[in-house]
Amino acid sequence: MVLSVEKVRIIVIFIGLICFGWISVYAQDQAVPTQAENKLLQKIKKKEQMLNQKEALLKEKEAELQALKTELGQMLKKLSAVKRELNNYFAQLQEMEEQRWVKLAGIYESAPPQEAGKQLENLDPKIAAQIMLRMNKKKAGAIWGYVNPEIASKITQEMAKLR
Repeated sequence: MVLSVEKVRIIVIFIGLICFGWISVYAQDQAVPTQAENKLLQKIKKKEQMLNQKEALLKEKEAELQALKTELGQMLKKLSAVKRELNNYFAQLQEMEEQRWVKLAGIYESAPPQEAGKQLENLDPKIAAQIMLRMNKKKAGAIWGYVNPEIASKITQEMAKLR
């Protein structure tokens, strides 16, 4: 096979271009960076290291925050349970106190009105008010007739504060 001069010329140019391209790429890879480029590369590497350190620190802090969030959630659940228990306990205490006042009012209701009136006069007006509020209205009315009007006024003022 005989190649024409024109074809050989094209092949040589093509081979030259290929070799020149590789040589140029190789030369670019082998080029020595300038001092300014070296400084810039060092700054970039330092920034990258600094950013990597900050990222690691942030990840660590995020893990700590997540652990604290989980712990707080558990504590809130426990506190809610304690709050419910305390509310139940206070409701029971209030019920027991109410029953105590009702029993005491029953004692005054069963006493003769004249005696109950004298005994109410000797009590603190706040206590007398608590008792009178829990008494049967008819029996309380009968007792009022035997209570000194000044003391009855004080007891009434305390009753108004309670209701």
